[in-house]
Amino acid sequence: FQTNALFIGLIIGGVPAIWQNIRDEKFSLGGGMGLFLLLFAVGVGLKLMQGETVAVITLNFGTIILLVLIGALASATMVIPGVSGSMILMLLGYYRPVTSALKGLVTHLTSRETGAFLGDIGMLLPFAVGIVLGIFGIAKLIEGLMRSHKGLTYCAIAGLVLASPEVI
Repeated sequence: FQTNALFIGLIIGGVPAIWQNIRDEKFSLGGGMGLFLLLFAVGVGLKLMQGETVAVITLNFGTIILLVLIGALASATMVIPGVSGSMILMLLGYYRPVTSALKGLVTHLTSRETGAFLGDIGMLLPFAVGIVLGIFGIAKLIEGLMRSHKGLTYCAIAGLVLASPEVI
């Protein structure tokens, strides 16, 4: 409880800084207010949809591309405030396969099981590439949005940030 309360307090404590950047924004339903409400609904909706499915992964070219995309999406949640990467992975069914591959990697490294180790690497390497691409990609995207649509971007961030306490 205390840890959750601390995080909620830190989130709410950051709201005035966000508000300073959006106070001059026009709050029409089609503008900043609409974007705020949409992203707030997405943040709360992700929490409401939280359930876990488990994807069955067979390594082939399509799966490798999908793992890169899933890694990019998961890493984007590290940059975007108010969205949980673990929750996204659970919703998509990739949380358990990724964590199992990480656990297997450590186990197979210590026991020197080369074949199983290569299977884990085959899954984790595309995921890791996606993470790196996602972090840089989303950072560049947010940087561009801040340059061209600063007020609207802050409205979107405010929606996600204010939905975060519900997720916590």
